[in-house]
Amino acid sequence: MAMSQIGPSLSPRLGSHLSIVTSLFAAIVFLVLIFEQLGTGGRILQLAMIGGAALTIGATGLLTASRRDWAFRVADRRVPGAFASIGLTISLLGATGIASLSGLFFLEGFDALPYAIGIIVGLLVSAVLVQPYVRKDGAPTLAGYIGRRFESRLLRLLAGIAISIALLLILAAELKLGVAVAARRLGTEPWAIAVAFFLMLALSVASGGARSQAWTGASGGMLSLISIIVPVTLVSILLTNLPVPQLSYGVISDSLAGLESRSGLARQTAAAILPAVPPSSPSLLTKPFFQPFAAYGTTGYLLIIVTIAAGVAAHPLIAQRSATGSNVLAVRRMMAWTAFIAGLVLLTLPAIGIFARYIVLSGLVGLPIDQVPSWLDGFVAAGWVSYDGQGPRLSLDSLALARDSVLLLLPAASGLPATFADLALVGLLAAALTAASAHVLALASTIGEDILLTWREETGAETARTALLRALTVVLAGLGCWMAVSVRADPFGLLLWGLAIIGASILAPVVMSVWWKRINRWGAMLAVGAGFGISGSMMLLDLSGASGGAGSGLVFAAAVMALALTTAAAIVFSLLTPRPEKRILDLVRDMRVPGGETLLDRELRLQRASLRRPV
Repeated sequence: MAMSQIGPSLSPRLGSHLSIVTSLFAAIVFLVLIFEQLGTGGRILQLAMIGGAALTIGATGLLTASRRDWAFRVADRRVPGAFASIGLTISLLGATGIASLSGLFFLEGFDALPYAIGIIVGLLVSAVLVQPYVRKDGAPTLAGYIGRRFESRLLRLLAGIAISIALLLILAAELKLGVAVAARRLGTEPWAIAVAFFLMLALSVASGGARSQAWTGASGGMLSLISIIVPVTLVSILLTNLPVPQLSYGVISDSLAGLESRSGLARQTAAAILPAVPPSSPSLLTKPFFQPFAAYGTTGYLLIIVTIAAGVAAHPLIAQRSATGSNVLAVRRMMAWTAFIAGLVLLTLPAIGIFARYIVLSGLVGLPIDQVPSWLDGFVAAGWVSYDGQGPRLSLDSLALARDSVLLLLPAASGLPATFADLALVGLLAAALTAASAHVLALASTIGEDILLTWREETGAETARTALLRALTVVLAGLGCWMAVSVRADPFGLLLWGLAIIGASILAPVVMSVWWKRINRWGAMLAVGAGFGISGSMMLLDLSGASGGAGSGLVFAAAVMALALTTAAAIVFSLLTPRPEKRILDLVRDMRVPGGETLLDRELRLQRASLRRPV
């Protein structure tokens, strides 16, 4: 890994790259719209739109292939902050977060807000307390930073195992949702979609590692943002005459409240302390949109916010993307842009939920059975909607909609051309691919560098290490696609458990490693081990069905309890064991200084100088 190999910036024309990608995709959408009006078959147009997006992302991955170790691992530390933030935002939210949260807003109304608040709080905590200092250290992975900070290879191995399990859960969630949505919408076998995802992951990750993922992540993230925001904006114009869905849905709030009242949706009182997550199967509407604390009380709100915020704040994906930035300032800019883009998406998801609910209550409820639109029967065939076809009219008591289908249902229910429903599908698939590629790379780096090569020196054997990481990306992509087809679990539940494990085992030692010099390797090791043990055992209990299933809310209680216990354990055990040595305290002092040379780069430069010095 010779620093002399570091070339120029990732690209001198990043804006041109995104402009070309956006223009090409917009041209494909307009052509599909034209051919749809001319009567071309829907399946051909679906494949044309999905294939166009896939070719754009795949070509980007091939054109940014690299064999160099430093480019494969950290993209030469040349990725601009704003450019990285697009892919990072979509990678963190993923298709699972976008589809599930839009459905949660549809089913639970404002009781879904804690999920969005937790994401934003986690990003702010990460931006202020974690990422600038992790970037100053310079480790390519979060487990690598933990091992370097405490000078413990055993701790690095333990953190790598905990992070790998969490990343594998989230990877399976993303691919499972992408495969399920595409297979149902296209009427294709899930294994065929899984094979397509595997090929795309090989193109977008194995070809160039962090360099390829930076480019393809930005391209896929841009396509995903366009595909999600455009349909809901058109629906906003139809319903409110305003092209700003994030701010305009208040116009129909009074009308929606009247529709809910006439349909029989009455105000409720929260019955459970633990927040129950609606399943992925079709569910009934049971509460008004604007009534808070009906699905669960204030305790449930707090549990959700803390669980999500802790998982996002310590997410290893952010640390790996930070390692590709040129300096601490670039990382701060990246986190600012990420928070802005995430806020835009999270403000859009409630609009999707409220517009879909308004259209369902005003256009479907009370409709004679013989006048049910064809698109609704299509969603029934896909398993996303169920209703009683024996009664004279559609009733709210019998009309159930799947949580993860609301994003696709909105353009179809609002009467937009079928192209826009396919556009929403492309958005989910692009988000799933972007998130999956980022998690495959992070998982391969963690397993390769922090587990398999934990006791190996950083310098030397660069070609062999790159070959190992490249092979791991292919193997893990195949493993994730196999899990997407074979594992029976709710994707949103897998995502929540992945975040719970990360927050419970990683957040406390990482934050204290920066802000409390007294913490030592023993306290950090106890925190990681105890957090992983508690959250992992509760996950097995929950996923086995012994606790009532993934919707029982055990994930939130387990995550918060484990976070509190591991924080206390790290503090107490560090105080009972010897203080850190002076060189470690000096490392923390240097890490807190935003300017200057990255600590890892400086160490590597001095090691190479020592190796070249004649004896």
